[in-house]
Amino acid sequence: MAENFDKIIQRKENIESIEPLITAMRTISLSNWRSSLNRANDLRSFIFELESAYAILKDRNGSGLSTNNLKKNIVYVLGSNRGLCGIFNKGILDFFIQKELGNDSGQEIILIGARLFKLFSQAKINTTHTIDFPDIKQIQDLSTSLCSSLTEELGQTSVSVVYNKYLGANKYSTILRNIYPKEKTTRATINDPEDNVFIIDTDPQQLINTIKFFLFTADLQLCFLSSLAAESSTRFANMENAGRNVDDLIDELEITIQAHRRGKITTETQELAVSSGLLGSKQ
Repeated sequence: MAENFDKIIQRKENIESIEPLITAMRTISLSNWRSSLNRANDLRSFIFELESAYAILKDRNGSGLSTNNLKKNIVYVLGSNRGLCGIFNKGILDFFIQKELGNDSGQEIILIGARLFKLFSQAKINTTHTIDFPDIKQIQDLSTSLCSSLTEELGQTSVSVVYNKYLGANKYSTILRNIYPKEKTTRATINDPEDNVFIIDTDPQQLINTIKFFLFTADLQLCFLSSLAAESSTRFANMENAGRNVDDLIDELEITIQAHRRGKITTETQELAVSSGLLGSKQ
């Protein structure tokens, strides 16, 4: 009995040592969740301004987002570096297989997320290469780097992203989004007559190409931020549940420990009373 009691105490101490880790992970997840949503909102405003400028230039120059002569197809697949977020990565793999996205031998598949790479390797799906999912502070730099590496090929390249799109707290949907060439813009036509007062003193086509690149980079960043928000939201919910389960388990073990101690005190009190003659001993 004493041995079992010692194990219960040790188990309670072990669980209590885990509790601060869960709290820390929950706090980090919440921070990444809120930060990614705030950055995504700011980025959407920037994208709208770019699309407004593009609408003006397109009206003046008559040049659209061409989808002709595409010879190269790149698919970025966004996952996570860590687990503890349910079927976040498994859902991406299932979506990838269901949509038969790996059947085109001519396309480049770039995985972003170490955990995702393990799943794709186990499924024996060939990929071009893998990149760790960036920290929230590094998302802009990585997006710019990836887009810059394609600058000379953009006229002949299509780029798609498979990721878990954030829909709300602990809610997301796995989607395939084409980000280049952009199929449509939020503002495809000029609605404000005052837009025509702008004077364009640079080659319109050069400006259009520059805006296309900025839109490409911003859209890729937006996919990263949405994926990070979905991952962090899911992990936060899981840590919340884990924290509650830990608290409940600690309470249950504490009740068991206190019951054992009360029983031991009662037994010792009875033995003391018997030895002092206050109670008759039981044969």
